[in-house]
Amino acid sequence: MEILDVLLDFIFPPKCFLCGNIKDYGEKSAVCKDCEVILKPIPSGLCRGCGQPYCGTELVCLNCTSKRLYLDGNYSFCFYDGPAKDVIHKLKFENHPEYASKLVDYIYSRDKLNFLHEFDVFIPVPMHKYKEAERGFNQASLIANSLAKIFKKQVNTNFLRRIKDTTPQSLVSLSERDANVNDVFRVFLPKNVVIGNVLLVDDIYTTGSTANECAKVLKQSGAKTVFLFSFALAGKSKTFFD
Repeated sequence: MEILDVLLDFIFPPKCFLCGNIKDYGEKSAVCKDCEVILKPIPSGLCRGCGQPYCGTELVCLNCTSKRLYLDGNYSFCFYDGPAKDVIHKLKFENHPEYASKLVDYIYSRDKLNFLHEFDVFIPVPMHKYKEAERGFNQASLIANSLAKIFKKQVNTNFLRRIKDTTPQSLVSLSERDANVNDVFRVFLPKNVVIGNVLLVDDIYTTGSTANECAKVLKQSGAKTVFLFSFALAGKSKTFFD
């Protein structure tokens, strides 16, 4: 089998799924060495409200101290630039849903994410039903399902629903993002169901407005804690960690 694998690699050289370049011979990772250098895991120390770097012991940056925060914390694997930005664009807009599982497998190869064992249910940030039908999938659901397979967790796509079709957050000014998602989500829980500790899952984390609104309605429906997992962190200062 090893000889066959070598022969196949010689005839069809494996490519990095992020940038498309041919990987070095014998390289086992799904990502080439150049992309691995760029896709470094983000160190801890991000505000639980907006994802910005913070200083202090309260897990909140100065800008978020006056906000009502429902989100208990967040994790983003890498910054939303370079190959990370390219692969998310291909996943969402070029019909490559298979990239979701590849991203999760790659993240897990770099970070074992042991803290995910603490959660009772994984809930993807929902799209409006019309937008999901147009795309054909919700990328957050794909990521959540791939994580759940690794950690043997339940994924629920029915508890949390987006009931209003609003302007995408990326097209709204930073000052208007909280208002743009206000009363957009609703929780639908079967009788006597307790959701406990929730892992909210999304592809990109930007200002935290969407995640905080999701956390608000989930906690109003009985969630004990709500933590956000995302692949990439957008709009933050990478130089802070250099």
